[in-house]
Amino acid sequence: MRKACIEPIHFNDDGTIDEVEMTTQGAGKPLDAYSPIDAARACRLEGHVRIRLAGDLPKREVLADIQTGDAAEWKYIDFGEGATSVSIRVQAPTGGRLTLSAGAEKTTMADHIPIPPADQWQTVKAPVTAVKGVHALRMEFSGDMNIDTVRFEK
Repeated sequence: MRKACIEPIHFNDDGTIDEVEMTTQGAGKPLDAYSPIDAARACRLEGHVRIRLAGDLPKREVLADIQTGDAAEWKYIDFGEGATSVSIRVQAPTGGRLTLSAGAEKTTMADHIPIPPADQWQTVKAPVTAVKGVHALRMEFSGDMNIDTVRFEK
């Protein structure tokens, strides 16, 4: 699926433009970790992950075709003073696991979150190690699944 992306650019004194980083936030502020984040806003997809229309969620785009070893990233998320848990809306017919990390140093927030098997959409909640401030969020997948939204809680 094609997406329009808008990012701020800066001109150097000599007129050149440095490479522009693609982010989820675009030209706006970092996303609020405590509001639902559409998974389809991921700015980096690795492996088989694709953004697709969800057949059973009218007019909703989700991360789909996810397989073991795939990953997605969102840049940038504002965690404020730090989250204590995460809620992920997921569909995983055979179940699986998720690992969440934050920042360039990939600080582990939650390791091997179990995703129960379910053909329907379900919300999975798990505790996370608090990360404060603004960071990139990385999600690594084990199992076949689709992801709709991610939301953190204080």
